[in-house]
Amino acid sequence: MAASVLTSDVTAFSFKNIDFNAQVLDWGDIRKPRLAWHEYLKRDGGEAEYMGRAPHVTRLNLVYIGPNWRKDLLNLQASIDDYPIGVLTHAFYGSMNMACLGVEESRVNLDDGTNTVLVPISFRESNLDQRITRQETQQGPAYKHGQVTIYTTLLAKAAALYLAASAAVSVYNQLAQAYAVAATNTTLSTDSPDPTLDKQLANVVIAAKTARDAIRADPAATNDAVTYPAILNIELVLDACNQLADSIKSVKPVLSPWQVPATTTLLSIAQTFYGRDAATRMDEIRINNIGKIPNPAAVQSGTLLLMAPPTVRTY
Repeated sequence: MAASVLTSDVTAFSFKNIDFNAQVLDWGDIRKPRLAWHEYLKRDGGEAEYMGRAPHVTRLNLVYIGPNWRKDLLNLQASIDDYPIGVLTHAFYGSMNMACLGVEESRVNLDDGTNTVLVPISFRESNLDQRITRQETQQGPAYKHGQVTIYTTLLAKAAALYLAASAAVSVYNQLAQAYAVAATNTTLSTDSPDPTLDKQLANVVIAAKTARDAIRADPAATNDAVTYPAILNIELVLDACNQLADSIKSVKPVLSPWQVPATTTLLSIAQTFYGRDAATRMDEIRINNIGKIPNPAAVQSGTLLLMAPPTVRTY
């Protein structure tokens, strides 16, 4: 599953605890209400009557590549043959009890390369009265930190084959985990964001390239198909770190210096930056500028304040 396609939070695909996230080429879902339509003679239009939701259907295209394709595919197929009903962990919808409808004509295309098998597979919901609840808020830094931890663990597992690259992968994982800890900790402090976070993230980006290059140069990396799971997880770790950085900025924006052009009130400054939210942002400005605003009724000209990004246009 390409890490760059989806910008919202996603999880890994699995069925009955068998992880096949690395094999997901694409997927689609059908989730529709049942509607009974009533029409009446000599009346215009009609009425729809809600009759409950139809079972959710998920269809995936899996691609099994590399020397272990047969073992991985048969592991999934054996679990389905044993009992086709179980928990599907879906990238969007989370855990759903589903019945596997089976493989819908797996195929080998000679043009796709050696050891490449495409496997279309479908699942249909096996559950009653399960509804999706609204998420009033997006997952915050703690959730993003957890994603970094999950993907570094998966990377360590996927890269275990590459002994020559182990040092580079280990350094990358350590830098990513250290960045996640530092970034999350900054949300627990009343201080300004940690000024070293950008540098730490830059080091993670550099380490990601080093780890990728090391895996591709490893003697065990016979072709791109073999290295795909490890390379994928390197990208997922990096994407999780970038999402954590964005989350931190939304929770605790980076402060920028701004010089008061003429003596004015704190309320006027807040209105300049935050418009109708000025009254609720005044305490924030004072906390970010302790000792610089002794008199909110007269903030002196030339005072250098640290301000969060404006929500209205400033000049």
